[in-house]
Amino acid sequence: MLVHIDDCTIVGKILLLINQFKVEIVKYVDITDMGDLHWILRIEVHQIHEEQKMLLSQQSYIDSILQ
Repeated sequence: MLVHIDDCTIVGKILLLINQFKVEIVKYVDITDMGDLHWILRIEVHQIHEEQKMLLSQQSYIDSILQ
């Protein structure tokens, strides 16, 4: 689990365990499930579910610096 200020990202291979974790944590704090992760800390995240892979890219960040 990655926590940045008030954002929390949960990553795991077993969806059942992720869902159980969310059920448990909601007992202590309010959460909003925003679905699959696309961006975090200026890093673009591409998920390939079939291959259980995550690809991370900072191309947008690099482009903004170069401009």
